[in-house]
Amino acid sequence: YLAGMVVAAQWSGRGVGRWVVAWCLAQAVDWRCSALRLDCHAGNAWLRNYYESLGFELRGYVAMQPGYDGCLYERPV
Repeated sequence: YLAGMVVAAQWSGRGVGRWVVAWCLAQAVDWRCSALRLDCHAGNAWLRNYYESLGFELRGYVAMQPGYDGCLYERPV
């Protein structure tokens, strides 16, 4: 499960996020996991599109706390 990933503003647009996701996928392969999962705020269209561009598929929604609905994503390894 990939959680808590934030890229500093000065590194934005340099592929750091893609590199981190690629590294996590490689670790998941080494650990013989079947998938890499993450969640994000359902109202963040930019982030949802970003994860989908990296091959993650929407698997569902969850009410995580009052006023915060999350999207559950998964990418097969």
